[in-house]
Amino acid sequence: RTDDTTEMLLRQAAYLEYAGKLDQAADLQRKVWKVSGDPQAANNLAYLTLTMHPSDKGKIAEAEDLIKKAIEARPGDPSFLDTLGWIYYLQGKYEPACAELRKAIKGQVASAEAHYHLGMAEAACMRTELARWHLQAAVSISKALQERKAEITPQMKQTFVLAQKALGLLGPEK
Repeated sequence: RTDDTTEMLLRQAAYLEYAGKLDQAADLQRKVWKVSGDPQAANNLAYLTLTMHPSDKGKIAEAEDLIKKAIEARPGDPSFLDTLGWIYYLQGKYEPACAELRKAIKGQVASAEAHYHLGMAEAACMRTELARWHLQAAVSISKALQERKAEITPQMKQTFVLAQKALGLLGPEK
């Protein structure tokens, strides 16, 4: 259970992230993790690390350590499994990425990011039709959010653009 102060700090970090202040958001998540040991802070910090340093092997390894601790504390959390799957994808471990991301998507069927991640992993495993399906789901979810004028974070906007680009690279359906 998260106490009120931890919850407030996690929200503050989320607002910083939405404002595009990723370094500040990561610093706050790191502080929350060190002080409270809250697994959500570990997941958030791991994911922010991946967002800021997607090709830095050392940072990705740090993110992997963090997410494994978070999963140990809260096994089966879909957002944690999504982060672990994305780490595996960035490390080039595509089959393990698909395995984790498939588990994650079951609890995040309405997440454009989760569909984007799984689509990219499936594409890397040469499962083009599955990749196309998940990437199209990411685009459709993003469009529906825009049409409803829902709050859309910079990360969500980027996911929409990346999913559309990835779909284009897959070529036409067969």
